[in-house]
Amino acid sequence: MPILPASSRGAYVNSDVEDMEGVQDMKALAISKFDIPGEAGFPLNPVYAKPSSQAEAETMRAYLTQLRQECGQRLCDKVFDSETGKPSKWWLCFAKRKFMDKSLSGFGSAYP
Repeated sequence: MPILPASSRGAYVNSDVEDMEGVQDMKALAISKFDIPGEAGFPLNPVYAKPSSQAEAETMRAYLTQLRQECGQRLCDKVFDSETGKPSKWWLCFAKRKFMDKSLSGFGSAYP
């Protein structure tokens, strides 16, 4: 059961960019396990209430997984040039900076 509207699913898929290593890394990161509110590893537990039932938790996890996949695809469409397949140097300069004491260069370090 899709959670996002049909108009937002697949609207930004670029088949030329699909096979690149960075895109594959982003897809793997999007479907990897992550914590949701109420779990010990979730960083904003004081701000968000935990789900009231297991069904609500699974719905939240499915929604966030789909959100991560869509955001990752749109980000890759912006960062990678569809003609050459190389990442944009302008966008990659942000990967080396820390934001909220977090760095982005840990997972996808194939493009320094």
